[in-house]
Amino acid sequence: MRIAKYIFLLLLLLSIAFIVFIATQPNEFNYKSEKTIASSKNTIFQYINDYKNWNSWYPELNSNTKTSLSEITYGEGAFINWDATKITTTQLFGTDSIYQLEQEGDKKYNLYWKFHEEKGETKVIWGIKGSLTFNEKLLSFLKGGNEFMFTSKIEHGLENINEYLINEISNFNILINGVVNSHASYYIQQKDSCSLTEFPIRSNNALQNLQKFVKQNDIVINGDAFIQFASWNINDEPLYFAACIPIEEEILTTPLSDITGHYQEEYSALKITLKGSYSHRKEVWTKALAFIEQNEEYILDKDYKITEIHKKDRSNTTKPSEFITEILIPVKDKNNKPKIVATPVVIPKPTVIQKTDSIN
Repeated sequence: MRIAKYIFLLLLLLSIAFIVFIATQPNEFNYKSEKTIASSKNTIFQYINDYKNWNSWYPELNSNTKTSLSEITYGEGAFINWDATKITTTQLFGTDSIYQLEQEGDKKYNLYWKFHEEKGETKVIWGIKGSLTFNEKLLSFLKGGNEFMFTSKIEHGLENINEYLINEISNFNILINGVVNSHASYYIQQKDSCSLTEFPIRSNNALQNLQKFVKQNDIVINGDAFIQFASWNINDEPLYFAACIPIEEEILTTPLSDITGHYQEEYSALKITLKGSYSHRKEVWTKALAFIEQNEEYILDKDYKITEIHKKDRSNTTKPSEFITEILIPVKDKNNKPKIVATPVVIPKPTVIQKTDSIN
């Protein structure tokens, strides 16, 4: 009996010591990991910022997970919801950082992202902050430690982002279709200007504003939405552009309206099709302008603007490799005779050397 009593007291002391150990563990935590990804900061930011993409990389989601999304799936106020979990974007600072709130039932965590680009690569930092109850600290200890539980999830997610973007962004094709006639049409537009890194968000916002305007005013659309660039140099900053939607009939707007009606005359243009991420836009412009410079029949016609038509974009697919963009470079015949280039010229896709990245 005395031995049993000693064993009981020993176990009681060990239990008390264990409870004290768990109770004295920090209530607050802040765990993070980082990874260098061979892609531009803007591309990675846009990918993470848009909740449409989360099923393809977030560790707790897959293509079969049923999720609900906010009407606008990116930017401040956007959210994704599944099971008992909801993640909401609370703050953005340019393309440098994203702050989010994760709610799992009664639990709340703060997620944060930071992006640092250097020489075409981007260091991505993903962290999570929060507080733990005694039961959560006990559970995390039994599962191998709170830090292990969260950092393994973070590292898994970063690796998924890296693999997806490397495969998706590197998969693209450029096709020079030839000289075509861009038909005359009425259209509405909204002008804006921004940095190159902000362009995907700002242009998408402008196009969404136009679509709302069209819907509210029962306007009949007559073709695909497009972007017109004010400059012939894609490296110019700020980048001045106009988001446009072709319409069937002319409309008049008030002088103070930021959406205005216009008419585009018919003109000739070199048509180039990009299948893949918008990050290759600069390469398309470079190849197209070089093609025209070497051409003996056509020269640039700067009386018109370079136009970008989004045939298939984020509204149709979450995969950048499936985006289809047509770019029209205005040209005119050197002898003022309209001609059409008969045979498309295919620009072969460059060989991509995938870099091996590691989690620091």
